[in-house]
Amino acid sequence: MESPRTRNIRSVSVRHKGLNQKVERLNGVFRDREKVMRGMDHKESAQKTIDAFRIHYNFIREHGSIKKTPAEASGINLNLGENKIHDLIVKSTEPKNFATQLGLRIDRVIIANEKDCIKVSPKGWIEKQTWREINDILRLNGFSWLFNGKDSCWMKLLS
Repeated sequence: MESPRTRNIRSVSVRHKGLNQKVERLNGVFRDREKVMRGMDHKESAQKTIDAFRIHYNFIREHGSIKKTPAEASGINLNLGENKIHDLIVKSTEPKNFATQLGLRIDRVIIANEKDCIKVSPKGWIEKQTWREINDILRLNGFSWLFNGKDSCWMKLLS
């Protein structure tokens, strides 16, 4: 009787189909900037720097091979003018309704328009960071947390 043969299945790695070059290119761009910077001695300041770099890399900086930003290449058109940094800051401060601000987090909550108020409640268990983001957005938009046990929710009275 013939023994069954073991098949080796190779997983996708960073070296798969040119991905390594792209990752190393991004690391090189970040490393060039980071070498001459100060204030990277705490994880909070490092995280702020990385977040700012990510925004610049994806929304401001045009990439040589695609002649547009990654956001534009993926179909996100923010209609930024010549001064992209200024326009991005202005757009980030424009007032929006709470549903727009929730973004993808909106799938995690139930929004009910009742007679005299808007009720927002979680659909189920939500990760701590996502729940904090939802809470912050709702609080900044005038919602109040109504705690009554099982049916706790965010409420906002309509004027």
